[in-house]
Amino acid sequence: MSYKLSVAAKIDALGEQSSDGETVLDYTYISEENFLLIILLTSKGHLLTYYKTGKNCRSEITSLAEIYSEWVEPVVIALTKDASVVVLILSNGEILLLPIRCLMDFSIESAAGREEKMCFRFPTSAFCFTSASTNHSYLVYSNKAGVISVVDLHLRRLSTQLAANESIHGVELYEENGSKYILVTQYTGFQVLIPLETLDLSVRETLAHIIPSQISSDYQLHSGLKFFNRNAGFVCAINQKTSNVEIYDSIAQLKLPQQMYKVPCSTWLVYYSPKIIVAIAESNRIFVNLHFLMSDPDQTKFLRVETDSLDPINILGIVPVIDGSEGLEECLLVTITGLVWLRPQRNTVSLVAEFLGGYYFAVDVFNDISKNLRLDPKEFCLTILRSVLKSENRSTYDLDGLISLAFELNLEMEKLMEALNEYHQADLLLPFLSLKCEKEPADATLRQFLFNAYMTKLWRINQQEDNWKEKEALEYEIKHFLIKFDSTPDVLSVLLKQFLWSCVAVLLCRDAVRHSLPVARYLLELPSWRTTSNLDGLVKCLSFIHWPSLDASLGQTLVNKTINILPNLCSVTQLRMIMDMAEMLVKKSFEFALPLYIIVSIRMLNIVSESKESQNVDLQPKLSSGSNCSAAVVDEGQALFWGDFSAGNLRLKNEETRKRKKGSLASPHPNSSPLKQQKRSQINKSSAASCVLIPKAVVLPKPSGNTREYEAKSVQCGTEHALLLTTEGLLFSWGRNRFGQCGVGNDKEVDRPTLLQGDWGE
Repeated sequence: MSYKLSVAAKIDALGEQSSDGETVLDYTYISEENFLLIILLTSKGHLLTYYKTGKNCRSEITSLAEIYSEWVEPVVIALTKDASVVVLILSNGEILLLPIRCLMDFSIESAAGREEKMCFRFPTSAFCFTSASTNHSYLVYSNKAGVISVVDLHLRRLSTQLAANESIHGVELYEENGSKYILVTQYTGFQVLIPLETLDLSVRETLAHIIPSQISSDYQLHSGLKFFNRNAGFVCAINQKTSNVEIYDSIAQLKLPQQMYKVPCSTWLVYYSPKIIVAIAESNRIFVNLHFLMSDPDQTKFLRVETDSLDPINILGIVPVIDGSEGLEECLLVTITGLVWLRPQRNTVSLVAEFLGGYYFAVDVFNDISKNLRLDPKEFCLTILRSVLKSENRSTYDLDGLISLAFELNLEMEKLMEALNEYHQADLLLPFLSLKCEKEPADATLRQFLFNAYMTKLWRINQQEDNWKEKEALEYEIKHFLIKFDSTPDVLSVLLKQFLWSCVAVLLCRDAVRHSLPVARYLLELPSWRTTSNLDGLVKCLSFIHWPSLDASLGQTLVNKTINILPNLCSVTQLRMIMDMAEMLVKKSFEFALPLYIIVSIRMLNIVSESKESQNVDLQPKLSSGSNCSAAVVDEGQALFWGDFSAGNLRLKNEETRKRKKGSLASPHPNSSPLKQQKRSQINKSSAASCVLIPKAVVLPKPSGNTREYEAKSVQCGTEHALLLTTEGLLFSWGRNRFGQCGVGNDKEVDRPTLLQGDWGE
């Protein structure tokens, strides 16, 4: 349940001053933003004052016997608009004013005199207001005889009286467009709206035009509705016959309701706000409805608030609490024994996030909720995203759903990245940004965002222990990103600082003349190359450097540092790259490279002679191609694969477009409907995107009981399958296998390299 009850103040807190059977007779309040003042009048003449400013709450108890020497019996209480004076209406019709700060010890007698009948006109309800014409505070109160009295508190005299046709249960102040009205509720349940003051007429002038005998006929409201106007600026009415609560923007000019909500049967009191509806039904049952989550009022669902933890309560009214925040509203219930808080257990943002998860973060549902809350959808989406990111129990489902929602709302990428960067979660955008970059490869801003997301993921990986596998996989992704798309000038410095040497090698391959000098300078700044975790990538960078771009002293220093790491190189591939580089430098008359060429040649001979299979050392890579695929084995024994297992020409989208005649209306599927063509187009795009057009490493199963991974020796491609042979003599196959050519004993597709049993030699 989203709401729960808790005691705010009780009259039994009076201690020795209280007595058995003491209850609340009446209450008055002022509720404004971050300010709440409630005063309860008890049956034993006590005033329980409860006030709240911001988050601070305090209650005080005052006994009338201590501040007023004469015996009085107050039955109705009111409060002036400026909260300076408490007005008590006594059972004999007299009025007692009690200032909040310095209590004033006097009473005001009614101008109608102390007639015997007047003493029995028991007060029933009251309110205070400030006149716009005189700026005086007025008191309006009613009694059981049906008389409405208006008292000028500034002059301390009765201003005017109205005699209705029947007994009055309650009076409320209603304001609209600068005019003031008295909302009168009679004991029969009928309500009338009597003008009190207008922009042009004062209180006395306005009421002078009222004919008491015609009040019921001229000013009666809809007989089937009961109106409430203390609803956060809204007017709501209960239709007892249909069990509906209707929301209006005006009572004086009653039109069709703006909204209608189904409420529990026998509801007699309602509080409405833009977010919640509180309904009080018979037996003081309390219901709450979070209607801002539902776009269809017919689907409103009220949840009952549990009251088992509290003493039996008889509710007198509801006091709204206005705090100016964007959270769910809270309110106070006035009962015969005190005040009870009705507070939400969760905030608006968490409720909306959970609700959206049940609707798969549908953008139309979210737009309806934002409209109900009168919030900008984009800003509200960011607020929810930040809240979920802040939570320790956040789920990937919620985060992915909110990010998808942000893209559907066309949220600015800068704001989305800013929100994610606050919590180091920008890498959540990687799958979304990758797709957008594929569709818009020329967008430099998108590429920069994608690169920043990669860097965020790298930062998170660096915070972990034993992270070399994750970092290696991420470096592989970044490398292929750099192969596909152009990079900004500042990317190189970031890659160097993160020691992503394979990615640096890609940039050197793309533009060696431009990048060689900064790479060389950074390499010289490193204290030792031997401690580098990825020597293979470092060697590749050295082999791709454009040496003519470097001055002689810089080049010589770089060569000397290269000589120092030769004892750490045990791979034939690495030594061969260094030897090719040194040979090229010597041929171009870089004499400082001659010692490097000699030393690396000796090192190469030692490595080859020490190998048990030196007679079989083959320094040439293996290469094979099928119909639409290719594979290669590089020097380090790793197999690469790219392309697609299909027959015929592999047509991509741009090739298919070029082959159509310009301006032709012919369709590649002439007998298809437009809908089917659209579906086929989506499938073709998906298939093209799934093809590996960049060489990708073939992942072989890990050897059991051996930490050394398999080393590819040879690879061959067919039209719809491929075979790979390892140095251990193991044979793997994979492919479409439509005709059983993979050799696995069936014709089902083999989506990953599968070991074939047999003796294939060494």
